Amino acid sequence: MRDLMHDCLASAPHEECDRVREAALLLQSGGRRDDHNPAVESGAVDQMLSCGAVESAVLAMLRPGTVFMLSRGQENCCLATVITMDGADEVIAEGATLSLALLSAYVAGLVADVEDVAATRHHSGASGEAWMH
Repeated sequence: MRDLMHDCLASAPHEECDRVREAALLLQSGGRRDDHNPAVESGAVDQMLSCGAVESAVLAMLRPGTVFMLSRGQENCCLATVITMDGADEVIAEGATLSLALLSAYVAGLVADVEDVAATRHHSGASGEAWMH
């Protein structure tokens, strides 16, 4: 997940569909799928991407109730802010497009959540299995 986050930050606008497809596959196969985070089928993502609905594809991958804010500044500087699930952290990411910025911030938030859980398990003596791929 960390690699995807960095790839989103470094990607050019013409690469955003590739990053969205990668994210859909990663979120489908990863440990983040549950009743509150149903994975979006890759076919649905492909349909959205084929008709130019990149932002919709990214929004469909977010957990319901995800708190976020998008902004586009001068010279197309795109920023996204995502609040982590527990509300304890705020993640800000920049991207070449709004979709890349939001995807990067969302994935960074997931990474932060996983790291928080791992740290809690470590301090409580529970086994710390890796949740990230």
